[in-house]
This record gives sequence, C-alpha cells and structure tokens, in this order.
Amino acid sequence: VASGIRRIEACTGAGAVALVQAQTNQLKALGEALKVSPDKLADKLTQVLQQQKDLKKAMSQLEAAASQNNSGDLLSQVKDVNGVRLLATEVTGVPPKALRDLLDQLKADMKSGVIALGVKSGDKVNLIVGVTDDLTAKYKAGELVNYLAEQVGGKGGGRADMAQAGGTQPEHLDKALASVAGWLVR
Repeated sequence: VASGIRRIEACTGAGAVALVQAQTNQLKALGEALKVSPDKLADKLTQVLQQQKDLKKAMSQLEAAASQNNSGDLLSQVKDVNGVRLLATEVTGVPPKALRDLLDQLKADMKSGVIALGVKSGDKVNLIVGVTDDLTAKYKAGELVNYLAEQVGGKGGGRADMAQAGGTQPEHLDKALASVAGWLVR
C-alpha cells in the first residue's frame, strides 16, 4: 500500500461463475424467506425494517402506559415511617428499562417521600431508588441504593434524588426491600 497505488481484486473464470451462482442462490433463498422475487428484495426489506421500527415504538408506548397504570396500584402500598411516606416494593410486568419512567411518575404522584423499587429479571435484580427534592437533605438515594444492592449481591450509585443498582441474588430482594423502613429510622 502506497500513495497513489490502488488495489483491484477480481474473480475470473470458474471462480467468477461460482461467486455469481452463490450470490444468486443467496438472493433466491432470501426471496423465498420473505416471499418475494429477488428483484423486489430491497423494497420488501425496507418494508420489514419499517414494520420492526413501528412495532418497537408501539411496544415502548405500551410499556409507558403499563408503568402509568402500575403507579396507581403501587400508591396504595405507601406507608408512613416517622412522618416520611415510603414505598418499597417489587414490581412485576415492568421491564428494567421502564423503571426510571415509573419512578418519575410515582415521585410526581407522591409529592413527598422515598421510593425503592426492585424488579427481578431472570437471575438478576434491578433496583431504583428515588427521593423527592424536599427530603434529599436527610435521605440520599445513592446511599439507600447501595445499602439495598449489598443485600442482593450487587452495587450501584447515583444522585441524591435518584440512584440505580443491579444485583445477582434476586432471592434476597424481598428481604432487602423490607429493610428500607429500618434504614429510614437509623
């Protein structure tokens, strides 16, 4: 490789025929899989990719709607611990990526309080903790999430008002969430 030098690679003879036949067979197989002729593969692929994009968008909207529905159910579990509203619970049916949206919705609905949510996904656990702005001087979400994460075999971190963690011991999630009330009165 040098300045002004170009490299050309080519197939000739039987190698060229074999290459063209392999590509033709591949196009035919793709056409059969997508149920279109090979000359319409590009259009069909564009259509399939657009459908996938639309489905992902619809799924995100459904997850957001499910999170909002869950927030109403979860608010009935709020407890009062020494004058502080506390919600510490496991949520189901909420993907870990939607936890932040659910937390934001709950903080807005509660106005004042501490929220600790956990979700099991396979052999892992995801935690999110939120503290409303009026309580961040007394309670730090980062400290609470680390306290919980230690109990579920993980670690985490974040800001005073919101923190996240993960762990590898989902079987300890219930016990960890039950310990939040004790952490508040320490």
